[in-house]
Amino acid sequence: MDSYYTITKGDLMNDKCFFYKANVIEVYDGDTITVDISLGFSMTLRKLKVRLTGVDTAEMKSKDPELKKKAVAARDWLKAQILGKDVYLDSEGQDKYGRWLGKIYTKEGVCCNEELIKLGLALAYDGGTKNQELLKG
Repeated sequence: MDSYYTITKGDLMNDKCFFYKANVIEVYDGDTITVDISLGFSMTLRKLKVRLTGVDTAEMKSKDPELKKKAVAARDWLKAQILGKDVYLDSEGQDKYGRWLGKIYTKEGVCCNEELIKLGLALAYDGGTKNQELLKG
């Protein structure tokens, strides 16, 4: 049986929330997307907004020209990777604001969340205070 990870006793609902196949229907910015999620049994959850967990990209509405440019670059990179495509969503539940969180993987197994950081288009983010000035340069 193929799987991305091996489940051991005690792991069943502790480490992973849920892993879904989804289709990306919108990329709002570098860390927010909208997906249709296949729930199995011929059921689909439509138009669910998902915040990419563990990353923070510059805001599209930034008044700072350098941050605005970085925001557009992050959004455009993410669009090129996943818009209109099937992806895998590793759901991590909801944040303190009720937003759905998840890691997004391409069909080739690339984690978009991690790639955004590697490319310098996002900062690692743990839910604390944001410092987008670090994205400059």
